[in-house]
Amino acid sequence: MLLPSTRSAMITPPLNGWSVTLAYHPSPNILLLSSALFLLTLARVDGIFSCPKTEPIYRFAINAYCKVCRFDDALLAFDTMRRLIDGKPDVAVCNIIIHGFVKFKHFDKALEFYHRMIGERVKPDVITFNTLISGYCKNSQLGLALQMFKEMKTHGCSPNVVSFNTLIKWFLLDGKIEEGIGMAYEMTEMGWEISAVTCEILVDGLCRKGMVLKACDLLIDFSMKKVLPRPFDYSELIERLCREGNVVRATELVDELWRNGNLPSLIACTTLIEGLRITRKIDEAYKIMEKMSGMYAS
Repeated sequence: MLLPSTRSAMITPPLNGWSVTLAYHPSPNILLLSSALFLLTLARVDGIFSCPKTEPIYRFAINAYCKVCRFDDALLAFDTMRRLIDGKPDVAVCNIIIHGFVKFKHFDKALEFYHRMIGERVKPDVITFNTLISGYCKNSQLGLALQMFKEMKTHGCSPNVVSFNTLIKWFLLDGKIEEGIGMAYEMTEMGWEISAVTCEILVDGLCRKGMVLKACDLLIDFSMKKVLPRPFDYSELIERLCREGNVVRATELVDELWRNGNLPSLIACTTLIEGLRITRKIDEAYKIMEKMSGMYAS
């Protein structure tokens, strides 16, 4: 039986070494993690000191366990950490576990852990909700995803661009076009700027459903409302219109967006010029070239 002073001398120095090893080891094996956590637990149980590195070390270990789908070990480490630290665990630790469950398709367990953290008065953040919203969407439960989106407000949490983009993407994939577009407008009403990624999701989603002209109308409306991001490269939409033989609409789109200050990229211009050349609209092609010359000259 070791005396407390002897055990203290044995535990304290290696613990600091373990924390450094864990922090900088790119892929610690499970035995290394288990040994480090065991030493840390012994040190705290003996009441020798209150280690400020307890939660960071456990967070690192929990993340490693989740990455290799060892959720029993991750939850055991979480429960042990919960007993060792003062106060509530950081929401970032909970997010690691929820993300792991969602990633490995254990969505029911992700929800179970979410309700547990709520019960333990750990306040979820936007990452928590975005992960669960994505999980619902991947399980084809868009109604519940939207409900989770609304639940954010009851917890004093505001959605971000990722929240909107996730819902927009999955609404469009599910054929719920108006709901997807409605989310984009709601995004602007809440004061968020529509990102280039948002526009790409909308344009790609509409084009996949054969609604190319609706995608054009949407971009023009965004441009008129001054919410279309600058710069935004809409060359793929121009290419699709030209490929479908609708060079007239492609020209109108470029003219309208250009007029509102959304300059086309070099690729968009050259694609349109080629489309006009093929359809023998040489005069229109020259006009685009002249505007390009003025744009790049300035």
